[in-house]
Amino acid sequence: MSPIDKTSLIVEIPCFKSDDIWSSNQNDLIEKIKVDLLNLNFFKENQLIDSCSYKIPNAYPILELNFEKKIRKIFEYLSRFDNLNLTGRNGLFAYTHIHDHMMNGREIINNYSKV
Repeated sequence: MSPIDKTSLIVEIPCFKSDDIWSSNQNDLIEKIKVDLLNLNFFKENQLIDSCSYKIPNAYPILELNFEKKIRKIFEYLSRFDNLNLTGRNGLFAYTHIHDHMMNGREIINNYSKV
């Protein structure tokens, strides 16, 4: 889903419309996230190509009975991409928690380091 020898990183920050994060300036928010990720050694600043921010209200999935059948076609389509890893509540379409996200993220990184 990214150019060859590149990767995409998406940072999700759950918040309410009344939170400071929601009302923050897009450039300030991007800069804060960039600094945090640099401090965590996710990448070097000269490796960052671009960034953007989207505010998505009501972003969490609402599960209903038999939802698996309804989303099967989506997952079948996405499974064709060898370099796409789905994670998080929206990617997995599941109510997961931060420890699940951390474990899943580690598995994704470990799989890439084996390549």
